[in-house]
Amino acid sequence: MIIYIINVYYIKILMCYVVEKITTTVNVVKILGRTQ
Repeated sequence: MIIYIINVYYIKILMCYVVEKITTTVNVVKILGRTQ
């Protein structure tokens, strides 16, 4: 049960990290797109 809770917590952190990376990448692409 404790292992399950840790896995869920880890997945949530991982998802937040992935979403943050994608958002950052999209913003960088938009900025680069404007400057060119």
